[in-house]
Amino acid sequence: MAPHNAASSPAGMLQPHRSLRLGAALIAAAMAGWLGSSSLASRQAAVTSGSVTDPQETELLSRFERGELSEQEHRRLLERLLARERFDSAQQVLQPLLERHPERLHLILLRADLLRLSGSPGQARHHLDQLLSRYPNHPDALRLRVLVDLQRGHRSEATLFIRERFQALPPGERTEVGLLLADLKRQHASSEEAAALYRQLAAEAARDARPVLALAMLRGEQGRVKEMQVLLQEARQRRGLEALEDPLIDAVGARWGVQAQRHPPAATQSRL
Repeated sequence: MAPHNAASSPAGMLQPHRSLRLGAALIAAAMAGWLGSSSLASRQAAVTSGSVTDPQETELLSRFERGELSEQEHRRLLERLLARERFDSAQQVLQPLLERHPERLHLILLRADLLRLSGSPGQARHHLDQLLSRYPNHPDALRLRVLVDLQRGHRSEATLFIRERFQALPPGERTEVGLLLADLKRQHASSEEAAALYRQLAAEAARDARPVLALAMLRGEQGRVKEMQVLLQEARQRRGLEALEDPLIDAVGARWGVQAQRHPPAATQSRL
């Protein structure tokens, strides 16, 4: 997803959504669906949250109000506020960072997500539309735009928006958008339409494991475990040597009591 970012983020700064192939922390979100892993602020909050008073947070807030924080301390305070789901305070702390780094896309996305979570989806939509006018196929901006529309009850509008983006992109370059469209279909009780789209995406990008893995999760939800086993095998083959120890594939299989083979025979064929 990096090609969409105009500026790199500083070390330690919150990052936008990373691909499904990275990190055990994303496994639960990935299994909840493509949309379920899209919220930047809520994903950070899911890592560590609690209601106990944090003395370091209190101290950092006091120093923030006096303008005494270094860049690193500023980032640390923002992460703590997100972890404790203090989204209104997080917006206040984020604002100076945005003023100093107005072109950093992950900060712009985080602001939109905080507005959404704080009950201002209209403002969130405004900032996202501005961002998408410059980067029309940025995957995180698209996902967040869909979440905002869903929050406002505009499911049909969200689906039409993503479908138009998907149709405008050439095969092989629209996997991100296609996965998002398929997830919308799944949430709208159109599982077989989603499955057909996963198969289409898998055919268009023969080395990308994500459509195959998404279809495997769908088949697992439907109780079609044998099909899921074959699909997990195919996903592992597409990942190659890096998938011999793949926490996401293993976790998806384990959820339904399936253990995909880690050394598949060379002649195994996909049954997409």
